[in-house]
Amino acid sequence: MDKQKIYKGQLRATKVPCCAIELSHMQRLFDFISDFNENAVKRQIDAQVQNTNESDDDFEKRKELIKQYLIVTVQVLSSKGDVRFGFDKSIFVESTLPDTVEKVIIDNYSLYQSTFNLMPTNTIKIEFDFSKPKLFDFTTSPSYATANQSSLSMQGEGDNVVGTFEQIMSSLEDRTSKWAWLHKANTYDLILWFFIAPIMFWNLYKLEPAIGRVLTSSAVFNGAVYVYLLIAMLWVYRIFFNAFRWLFPYLELRMPTKKGPTALRALLGTVFLAAVGPSLSGFLKFLFHLIF
Repeated sequence: MDKQKIYKGQLRATKVPCCAIELSHMQRLFDFISDFNENAVKRQIDAQVQNTNESDDDFEKRKELIKQYLIVTVQVLSSKGDVRFGFDKSIFVESTLPDTVEKVIIDNYSLYQSTFNLMPTNTIKIEFDFSKPKLFDFTTSPSYATANQSSLSMQGEGDNVVGTFEQIMSSLEDRTSKWAWLHKANTYDLILWFFIAPIMFWNLYKLEPAIGRVLTSSAVFNGAVYVYLLIAMLWVYRIFFNAFRWLFPYLELRMPTKKGPTALRALLGTVFLAAVGPSLSGFLKFLFHLIF
């Protein structure tokens, strides 16, 4: 009975945190993965056993094939479906990238796997999902966390699995977005219950004289008017919430000549403050006089 070698390795997998990434940092991440892959190649070659009928030359050629195909590859996908491949960090130059980057995948095993139909012992894959939630999406519950497929996964032997994992995660966490809270689960509900709902009821209270002019003696009709206005204000709030998640995405790729939707963000903030500011101020004054 043939004895099989048993591998005792490490496995790490996690979601990439909400952050903003520059092209220079993508190049740095490529360097981290390349350093990990050098060790992966060495371990893969050291694990090879010469077959009984295999010549020394063939055995050395097999080792060279491992060096040739166990390499770091980069896939860049655009929002239009274009795909670009690269084998070094020079792909992370603005002039070589599509106008809108949808996804970036960096791994060290895809070429090796497609060539030999085998997985190497030490593998790493990091996937960046730069897609944005739909602006007018009224089917997905806003209470859920923002859907994003960005992830980091590693497995293999040696201390460098854990070391590289922590190195990459630390570098990403240093770039955590100040808008990360916006993409967490239940953010929509907390803002609604403690901020928006009081303002909505305050607005109905202030609009009562104007609403009274169209009311009739029908309690059903009068109730329907107030329910309709509440629903309308909820929809306005949801559109604003979707717009903030769209303009401040979970993952953002920053490029030197593209400053991002700065003007749109400023416009959205101005419109939101203009819509909510007066009502919030009036409500807070009412609470102050009510309490004191």
